[in-house]
Amino acid sequence: MKIIQEMIQGSTEWLQWRKSKISATNAAVILDLNPFQSKLQLWQEKVLGWEKVLSDKELKRMQLGTDMEPVARALYIEQTGQEVFPVCAESSVYDFIAASFDGLTVNASSAVEIKCGKSAFMSARKGEIPPYYYAQMQHQMYVAELEWIHYFTYYEFSHILLTVNRNEQFIANMVEKEKEFWQSIVELKAPMD
Repeated sequence: MKIIQEMIQGSTEWLQWRKSKISATNAAVILDLNPFQSKLQLWQEKVLGWEKVLSDKELKRMQLGTDMEPVARALYIEQTGQEVFPVCAESSVYDFIAASFDGLTVNASSAVEIKCGKSAFMSARKGEIPPYYYAQMQHQMYVAELEWIHYFTYYEFSHILLTVNRNEQFIANMVEKEKEFWQSIVELKAPMD
């Protein structure tokens, strides 16, 4: 894994960097596990610069997640004793495969994916993780070469901590699909949905 130094998540530089990579959130789209975006829409975003227009409700939900993430990370650190920091990194195998970690330890031995909101919290309460978040975490484990990652949900001063283990078969399929998608970007050839 190659850590990208001095990259501040949410900055203009970070947004540009993400557009030039296959990010962890892109993994679910490429695997047809994201009900909110198609592969064609993602390709148009990466190649043509088209941006998805978000509703006020979506923008508000995203802002709430952004605002609550530092609070949730502090609670995670307190609960687990694992000091984690937001980090951006690229795969040491394929530099176009990248991830923005909500929390990664200094020695990169463990990570956490934080989700703030009612929907993620209610699913976690049942021990469930939506497929699009599962894909995101498998992508992160691939980039950081981890065996597991924590999934930490936070909502209304309550939290749930789950552990997601590395799934080699899932990762192998995911990386092949991501390579194919990247090739469609390089060749400027829109993928079929």
